[in-house]
Amino acid sequence: MDASVTEGKPFFTYVAINAPHSPLHAPRKNVEKYYDRYRAGWESLRKQRFNRMKAMGLIDDRSVMSRRRRRIRHSLLC
Repeated sequence: MDASVTEGKPFFTYVAINAPHSPLHAPRKNVEKYYDRYRAGWESLRKQRFNRMKAMGLIDDRSVMSRRRRRIRHSLLC
């Protein structure tokens, strides 16, 4: 890559960050251990995480939690 830059030659790279790997679904035993964490609902967990980030000093009091989309379009998930 460095040689391409110094010689003025084009360089191409591609990282397929969304490329699926097999298996596409996590095994049941891996998923089941998170059931209790999500039992209160996604919104509750989202608020807990936001408040924890504030408590840790990762974000300051000026930060506000983003509005939650009422509906997520399928195209946003792909």
